[in-house]
Amino acid sequence: MRVRRYLCTRCESVLTVVPREIVARRHFGAGAIGVAIALLGLLGRMQHAVRDAVGGRSGSRSGWITLRRWLRAIVDARLFGAIGALSAHDRASPSAQLAAVISQRLRGFGPRPEVTLGAPPILAEVYAGAVHIARAA
Repeated sequence: MRVRRYLCTRCESVLTVVPREIVARRHFGAGAIGVAIALLGLLGRMQHAVRDAVGGRSGSRSGWITLRRWLRAIVDARLFGAIGALSAHDRASPSAQLAAVISQRLRGFGPRPEVTLGAPPILAEVYAGAVHIARAA
């Protein structure tokens, strides 16, 4: 993604400007993160298949550490904090079950999209919710 950088003429600081749905310190946008979590939790895809679908680096067939980091960041309220606290039971759940709970919460935050671009409507709803949360932050 192309980003704009501006140099302050007073203090010489560099300011980077990106669209609001880009998540700070992450290499993926909020929508892509939401879709990845939904693919795991709601559609039952394996982690390596989620990585291949969302655009992560190909490699091991054992999983995708970035996806597990996103789940941990959500549990710790460092990502998508607006979805609220997760119960102790949810936090202790296996990744796929945790991803299902998070996906349903994300789904509830966005408007129901009229265009799904051929994707299952539930993925479009999760995408819209994740982007809505990122823009509101």
